[in-house]
Amino acid sequence: MTRPKGNADQKLIQAARVLVEKTGFKNLKIRQVAKKANVNLGMFHYHFKNKKTFVYQILKDFYEDFFQKISFEYSKSLSTEKRLKLVMKTLSQFTTQHRKFLIAILADALEGNTEVISFFKANVQRHASMIFQLLDEGQKENWVQHLPRPILMSFIAGSITMPILIFTLIERVHNTHPFGMQPQSCFQALFSDQMIQKRIDLAVKAISKP
Repeated sequence: MTRPKGNADQKLIQAARVLVEKTGFKNLKIRQVAKKANVNLGMFHYHFKNKKTFVYQILKDFYEDFFQKISFEYSKSLSTEKRLKLVMKTLSQFTTQHRKFLIAILADALEGNTEVISFFKANVQRHASMIFQLLDEGQKENWVQHLPRPILMSFIAGSITMPILIFTLIERVHNTHPFGMQPQSCFQALFSDQMIQKRIDLAVKAISKP
């Protein structure tokens, strides 16, 4: 059977990504996706067959984009500390940009969505292992404190994810003056490149030997 011309599959994926921010995968309706993508419903069945396959492809495309970005920083010929900071910065910038989508699929996972949970289980370890490796190298080089991984990761992940969770919750409850600030000022204080780098520097300093 000849493959139809065009990029209907990508249009459907991009439309779903936007809708998932509000509905999550649990409440995502394929007819709504096709309508938003301006694609005939038959094209969905041609490319994806069913919702389970569709959800997997959305998550796969999203994660591979992210993984390629941090892999690029991880593989640079730089010191361990600089590579760790670059991986953290890329992770922070990517999750900030896609925070609404990430919060939605995290909520799906917490509600027991088996497709999302299975995907997390199969893939999260891929980028986590890069950070573990950098921390292990830092300990061997004797500049990272010799503490258990969960302690070290609490500073790494906390500097990246906590501001995103906090601000996204603020957006959802329509708080007009978070921390007594205008929303845009609050966003800049948390997510400008300068402030992202500041959080990373503080986190790396916290896990480093005096």
